[in-house]
Amino acid sequence: MTLIDNNILTCPNCTKCVQTLEILSYHIFESVLFSDGKADTTPIIPNISRILICPECNKEFWKDDAEQTVDTKIDTYNIRSVLSPSDLFAVRNSEDLLGQARYYYKLLKENFANNNEKEIYLRMLLWHELNDIVRYNIPVKVTILDERELLLRDNLLHLIKIFNPSYEEEKLLLAEMYRELGEFDFAQTILEAIREQDFIGKRNELFRACNSKSVRVFKLKN
Repeated sequence: MTLIDNNILTCPNCTKCVQTLEILSYHIFESVLFSDGKADTTPIIPNISRILICPECNKEFWKDDAEQTVDTKIDTYNIRSVLSPSDLFAVRNSEDLLGQARYYYKLLKENFANNNEKEIYLRMLLWHELNDIVRYNIPVKVTILDERELLLRDNLLHLIKIFNPSYEEEKLLLAEMYRELGEFDFAQTILEAIREQDFIGKRNELFRACNSKSVRVFKLKN
């Protein structure tokens, strides 16, 4: 059962009230997991982006930084709903498949993520967005693939510097970052340290990908 509630936030940029949806509960029937940690679910999980765009000033802000308004006298009918980055790029063609990735990259260059936790979140979004092109076998021009490779390498190199895994699942992600960079020895060293039974299947799949010198994101079986 899906339960959704409306939240009224104050934009930290222009101080105007804006409206956003909050998911209270959500049931997933099926899930497909990929080697970079992205999951495709049935039904699709509603957009729960932490990065929001104010409809009043058109500036991005972090949901974490917005003050929640609890004034019950506010007329919510006239309060506009926020957008998310995916709303800006809902319709795409082969010429602008990197539009959302370039948008995330621009935010990073502008220091929109002002701490490690936010930067990791944004770089993970960028990683998944760049991988979507090969994940779903989207036909694109060579120039798009070349730009994707440059952005992916730059992003993963920065992500590795700030990503400090504490759990086995996070270690799998770090190994995947190295694998996609072609650093197979580093990836395998991390994988060898994973011992929890719940992750052995995924670990072995990544091992096999390293042994075959593959750098492509792939669908996990376990």
